[in-house]
Amino acid sequence: MGTHTQLIYHIAFSTKHRELTIVQDQKKRMFAFIHQLLTNKNCHLYRINGVEDHIHILSHVHPTIAISSLVKDIKLASDDFIKREGIFPKFKGWQDGYGAFSESIKAKERLINYLINQEEHHKKVSFLDEYKALLKEFEIDFDEKYLLYVQASRNHFVYQDLRFRVATTIPYFPFLPTVSPRAIQGLILSGSFLGLHLPK
Repeated sequence: MGTHTQLIYHIAFSTKHRELTIVQDQKKRMFAFIHQLLTNKNCHLYRINGVEDHIHILSHVHPTIAISSLVKDIKLASDDFIKREGIFPKFKGWQDGYGAFSESIKAKERLINYLINQEEHHKKVSFLDEYKALLKEFEIDFDEKYLLYVQASRNHFVYQDLRFRVATTIPYFPFLPTVSPRAIQGLILSGSFLGLHLPK
């Protein structure tokens, strides 16, 4: 008896800090590179697309390949390609994590069309809302605070909210060097920070 598999994965991950660094008129070069990488690994790519801050990949994955290893290889190889070719001048890398969701063959055509229409989709829906919908669809528990990004630098905190795809810069005050980014994140999630009302 032969081996028969139908392992379809919908993979999604964002740019580092969810920055809008994917250049739209150059992204097809990156997609072609990822397509070739998947082919070399005996995976079958059904569709790839994305917008300025994240990408989606719908692919059959060869049964000998662990999904975590595949995503790692895609990120490392594409990061090298992007920087070597200079196609996204402001690109700093990919986020640390990723989403990978196993899909039914019956959902393939619907998902292909969903990926084709990413640009139109994200005129109305943020990446956060899209990602949260995927997590809920697959009944994956999550804490929304970990979908936010807070970065400390010498002079300010940068708070980035996927719900609005914007970054808010918050100046340091004298006591702030003793406050961790996680604590600042908690204050942001409560809706206020030093008298500033931030979007919920």
